[in-house]
Amino acid sequence: MATNTACWKFSSTAQVEPPQEITPDQAQAWCNFVLVMPGWLPSDCRQPFTGSLRMEAPPARAAQDANRPNWTRANTSSYLTIAQSPERRLRIKQFLYDWAPPASDHPALWGSKDRPVTIDSKRIGWLGTDYEKRAAASAILWGTTCEVRVEQGFFTETELTRICRELHPVDSKAKDLIAVTPFSKLSYWARYPCALVPVPHGLWKVRRTKLDIPHAWFSKADAKRSLIATLPQCPEGWNIDSIGVFGAMESPEEIEILYVHGTRDRYLWCTVLFNKNHIQLDVPPEKDTHPCQTRVIDVNGVEVHHAWIDDHYGPHDGVWQKDGRTYMLQGNAAVGFDPTAFANLLSVFSV
Repeated sequence: MATNTACWKFSSTAQVEPPQEITPDQAQAWCNFVLVMPGWLPSDCRQPFTGSLRMEAPPARAAQDANRPNWTRANTSSYLTIAQSPERRLRIKQFLYDWAPPASDHPALWGSKDRPVTIDSKRIGWLGTDYEKRAAASAILWGTTCEVRVEQGFFTETELTRICRELHPVDSKAKDLIAVTPFSKLSYWARYPCALVPVPHGLWKVRRTKLDIPHAWFSKADAKRSLIATLPQCPEGWNIDSIGVFGAMESPEEIEILYVHGTRDRYLWCTVLFNKNHIQLDVPPEKDTHPCQTRVIDVNGVEVHHAWIDDHYGPHDGVWQKDGRTYMLQGNAAVGFDPTAFANLLSVFSV
C-alpha cells in the first residue's frame, strides 16, 4: 500500500472487503477524512474498544453486498462505532461526503423538520429524523460528516447535542495534514473513474441526468490559469480549495468551485452551468422536498432565487442566471450566517 500526502492508505488494486473491526487510531490511516471519537457519553452507555472500518476500494459491485450501498459502484471508506447500555443503543457513522454538495448541510436528515444546535462559536449541528425514520443528529466536523443515530431505546436531544459537541479527532497529526490537503486529492470521485449519483444537491431541486459525464477535479495550484480566469470572483476571506470540471476540458458543460473559509467546516459550493443537458435545474427553480423558506431577491440587478432553513444559521442556496449561464451558490450553516450575510456574498458572485 502507498501512503499519500494526507497520510491515509489506498490502492488502485485493493479488493472489496467486508468491514473490519479495528481501533480508531489504527483506522485513521485508512480513512480520507478526520476520524473523530466521543469525548462524552451518557453514564449508562459504554463504547467498544474497536469500531467497524469499511475500507476504500476501486469501483466494483459483482453482486448485492449488504455492506455497501446499492445505488453506486463506489467503495468509499467509512467508520462506525456503537455506544450502548442494556436498554438503549446509538450508532456513530463518519465519512467524507464527496459525491455532490451536501444537500441541506446534513443529508442524512433530508426531508425531516430538523432543528439547528450550536456545536461551538462557529459550527452548527442538526437534530431530526434520518432516512430510516430514526432520531438522529448530524454535524460537519473538521470536514467529516458525522451522523449519530438512535438505534434502540431513547436518547434526549440534550444527550445527542452533547455527544456531537464533544466529538474530537483521534489523531492530531492526521487532522492537520488532511486540513491542508485539497478536496480534489481527498475525494473518491476525484481519484476514481466512477459514475456520479443522482442524489439531491440542495434545497432547490437539482438532479443529475447524465451520470457518466467525464469529470475531473483540480486543486487551485494544479488548475490552469485559463480555468481560474473563468471563475466567479472570490469573496474576501474565502479561498478556492478545489475546482471540478464536468464535460470536455476545452468546453466544459459545468464547473464546480469549492471555496473554504479557514477549513472545510465552513464552505461555499458554487456551480456554474454552461449547458444543462446533463443536469436538471430550472430557472426559476423548483423547491425540493426538504422543509425550507424561499424568496426572490434583487442582487445588483440580478434576480436570485434564495432558499434557506434557519434565519440565524442557514444553510443557504441561491440560483440565478446571467450572460447565458446558470449559477447556484450553496453555503453551509454557521453561527451568524443569516440571510443578510448570504445576500452580501451573493453581491460578489452575481456582479
